[in-house]
Amino acid sequence: MQSNLHIRVAQVTLGILGVVDIARGLAHTYWLRYSAETIAQMDPHPDALLLLGVFGNSNFLTAGLFLLIVWQAPRLAGWVLGLIPAAIVIGAIGIRLNDVTMQSAFNGQYMMRVYLSVCVLVFAYWLVSELRLRRAARRSAGSGSAPNGSLSESSNGTSSAAARAGLGAITLLLVLSLSLSLSCGRDGVSPAAAGPQWVLNVADEAPGCVAERGESVPILNTAAGVRFVRTPAQRFAALPDYSFAPNYVSLNGLRMHYVDAGPKDGEVILLLHGQPSWSYLYRKMIPPLAEAGYRVIAPDLMGLGRSDKPIELGVHTFEQHVSWIKAFIRELELTQITLFAQDWGGLIGLRIAGDEPERFARLVAANTTLPVIPEGRNPFRVPHEVRIDCELAGASPFGDPQSADGDRGSEIRQRLPNFVFRLMHLRTFQGWINYALTAPDFMPSSIVEFATNRTLSPEEARAYDAPYPTLLHRAAIRTLPSMVAAIEQNNAPAWAALGEFERPFLFLGGEQDPNLGSRENQRKLTEHIPGAKHQAHARFDAHHFIQEDIGPVLADRVIRFMRLNPRRLNAGTGS
Repeated sequence: MQSNLHIRVAQVTLGILGVVDIARGLAHTYWLRYSAETIAQMDPHPDALLLLGVFGNSNFLTAGLFLLIVWQAPRLAGWVLGLIPAAIVIGAIGIRLNDVTMQSAFNGQYMMRVYLSVCVLVFAYWLVSELRLRRAARRSAGSGSAPNGSLSESSNGTSSAAARAGLGAITLLLVLSLSLSLSCGRDGVSPAAAGPQWVLNVADEAPGCVAERGESVPILNTAAGVRFVRTPAQRFAALPDYSFAPNYVSLNGLRMHYVDAGPKDGEVILLLHGQPSWSYLYRKMIPPLAEAGYRVIAPDLMGLGRSDKPIELGVHTFEQHVSWIKAFIRELELTQITLFAQDWGGLIGLRIAGDEPERFARLVAANTTLPVIPEGRNPFRVPHEVRIDCELAGASPFGDPQSADGDRGSEIRQRLPNFVFRLMHLRTFQGWINYALTAPDFMPSSIVEFATNRTLSPEEARAYDAPYPTLLHRAAIRTLPSMVAAIEQNNAPAWAALGEFERPFLFLGGEQDPNLGSRENQRKLTEHIPGAKHQAHARFDAHHFIQEDIGPVLADRVIRFMRLNPRRLNAGTGS
């Protein structure tokens, strides 16, 4: 009957959506990692994968409810199609009220847009048809005649054919959108896929929203044509707790700064920092390590701290930074090294330890790792062309801006259960890549402040920002997060070599670092590296910048680790 056509259309549509939700549930559970990395563009952290898996379970639940309604209560199908977009809108409003926006390339958006569009269109058709029939029924009841619930046979056949064609189009759209979500290109380019000649390009000059663009800064050149700037020495005057004399080594025309403390004949401890910090991060660890009789070497990565700063974003690649630190170690003729590395310092340091294990007597990894990503599976992307985004001025990359009273992030962390905070903290690394590259006022102090448990003093915050007076000086700190997009199998040989590293290895982590300080990351490293056996690995009440939170505690752990594991005379081999 024509009067039931709209019910039939809603019933069949809901049935199709039920089948689609079964497919989504399978993708979010049995093909979980592929869905996370390729479709959802998520950092494949265990908590994120667990959250996506729970979402997959809800897909199975909605699929079952949809199909049950289709089978037992088809007249409810239209109302359910209207309820779906209404529920999503209500939830989206709540998310927006919490200042959360999507920052990564989410390919599943194509599927969701078609899914919601189908719900809205079929619900609108069903609702209009239902209202017309009810008005007709009321008029018929008023006139005392039976409602004319049918049209001519030809009209009914034509309408039914149109309905079937519409349902076929809906099915085709859903299939095409699912295929597009699975196979479409992501927003940006993968350096790993683009090959070794890939270079990060800047689209245009700095816009007016950048306060200090550096037009008057003198630009220097190396013999090889690398353009760089040098931070004025007066910017480093009277920094709190950082009175170390500067030292420099020249690497192909670029000066790399380093702290050299303690006796020159002492065992070498090499401290490698990450992004966006510099050797200032180690100011609490250097004195006790030097007083214990060790020679402490703390370089600033090229482009950071007091080191020279190449201004082209494309110069700052992972392989180039590995090469610079290798050259630094050779220039200082460092051997029998005890490495302490955190964040990007660990990615660089562990890579070098795997490439040249004969130089290292011991390894300490603090909130760091060495990623090896299957070829073609790197989930991270960088923009085809980098443009400063003035809309990000004053924004926080983690959706948790600082308040005038201090560290609002610390207050939130205290109020939330740890597991909930870890899920909130997993705002994709892709968003961090995009923010660092394009925010006009990105400065290190805000990031260090966010990822520590303690509150920086104004003087400490200024010290972290001191090396970067203009946008030109910030090329390295802007680019380092995006370096992960160029990592796939290039770390595989080093990772394999670490699997045979039998000299002492220690993991020290911050419990509030939900990724690099996690138990999962600790197990990944300690179960792979033989030298980790029987060592006193530990996790502390600290955040990502663990040296800022508990620097003296870490120094004490390193001293005890070295004394309990005296260096071997044959440390020139991997065992």
